[in-house]
Amino acid sequence: MNPLYRLLLNHPLLRMALAWAAGILLGWYMRYSAAPCGAVLFIVAGVLVALTLVLAFYKKHGNEYVFGGLLYAVVFLLGSTWLLFHFHRMQKQWPSTAQAYQAVVVGDVSRQGKTTVCPVRIVGCVDGDAVKGQDGVVQLRFLCDSTQQNLHVGDGVRFYGVVEKLRNPGNPDELDYATWLGRQGVSGGIFAGTHVKKVKEADANILRRHLSFLERLRLKALTYRVCLVRKFDRLQLHSQQEAVLQAMALGDKGQLSSQTRRIFSEVGASHVLALSGLHLGVLTFLILWLFRPLGRWRWGRMASVVVLLAFIWGFALLTGLHVSLCRAALMYSVGLIHYAMRAKGNAMDSLAFAAIVLLVWQPMNLMDVGFQLSFMSVFSILLFYPSFVKRCPRSRMWAWLAGLVFIAVASQVGAAPLTAHYFHLFSLGFLITNVVVIPCTYLLLGSALLYFLFEWLPVVQGLVGKILAWVSHFMYDAVELMARC
Repeated sequence: MNPLYRLLLNHPLLRMALAWAAGILLGWYMRYSAAPCGAVLFIVAGVLVALTLVLAFYKKHGNEYVFGGLLYAVVFLLGSTWLLFHFHRMQKQWPSTAQAYQAVVVGDVSRQGKTTVCPVRIVGCVDGDAVKGQDGVVQLRFLCDSTQQNLHVGDGVRFYGVVEKLRNPGNPDELDYATWLGRQGVSGGIFAGTHVKKVKEADANILRRHLSFLERLRLKALTYRVCLVRKFDRLQLHSQQEAVLQAMALGDKGQLSSQTRRIFSEVGASHVLALSGLHLGVLTFLILWLFRPLGRWRWGRMASVVVLLAFIWGFALLTGLHVSLCRAALMYSVGLIHYAMRAKGNAMDSLAFAAIVLLVWQPMNLMDVGFQLSFMSVFSILLFYPSFVKRCPRSRMWAWLAGLVFIAVASQVGAAPLTAHYFHLFSLGFLITNVVVIPCTYLLLGSALLYFLFEWLPVVQGLVGKILAWVSHFMYDAVELMARC
């Protein structure tokens, strides 16, 4: 039997995820005719649901394939309808004339030449003393010298201008930046020139009340991340070495230069700069090891699982809820629940469950490059893992080295087509790179965790900081050397 066919046959949740994803893909290509197509798909889906329910009550042995086909057809059409619904809801109609807006900064603030760029959620349009209801995320651009105070995540701002539709410059073979922003929930762009003012903290608190609970929680987590990032300044690292440390430990890639990104991409190590299952797995293992003594207690297993679940989602929130990290967090959560219940889980089913949850939460995640790379890499690892287990060496040291090589090769096999398509790049030196980089990642993340935990013991924190600085320096220099070879 074909291994792929056997995989689909043994994992119905995976079939469900593929049907949902295929429906979303159809809806994405039909998105500009959202209203009529959405209505047709909704009606067809309703008819199929009715037929499926009828077959569910009168199911016989001979029509189980018909029942299954109708069920997946319903999932497929509902996926298309859900994508069209989300896309239509994100299309905002902004005033065609210049308005005075008040908003909250909801993302990282970056400098691009002479302008500052940041995503803001508009919570009101100021017209004299009245506030007209306006809501939506837009990309704000203004001159760097237009405000005396630097903006940070969570700050309140007032600005004046016209919200325009997102457009690309029109250069050939360029990144479709407008579509990428649209998938992130950005519904327009505005250039405010010098008409930007940072509001007082008391007024900012009033503006933040218009945000949802999850958005306010996310802003608090990102604000706390800024405080943690500043603690790395004590290590006195080179600017790009510290930028790599910030990206790997806290998911803050704002300080990474284009040259650093290019170097890590050329040697096949760009995955360590994006928080994923590797980073979360290392931290989860360390926390589980610290709480291992609780296993002697009757409720110790449950207590350690609760602590780990809180840590996993707290870390995901702290680092901005990136889609690849959310995928890993969902999979680890399912695994921990099975561990607490002393039940046997399945990693492929956990992967399918994570895909369904993320695509129901935000169907346009399917078009995100990070989502595709993350899921294809893990899918490839799980697909070839049974064959690797049969041939794995018995020696612990050789098994560990073989595991590093296997993960590097399997993940590259899954990600290679996407990497070649999107970035026109494929590195043949990823095996050597990962043998060096992955152990450094373990040391770096473990040292960073201890560095923050021993804040109350300056002497110990100083020693851990020296180790952290040395590992960061060694890894960056090693990657730079391999890029030159």
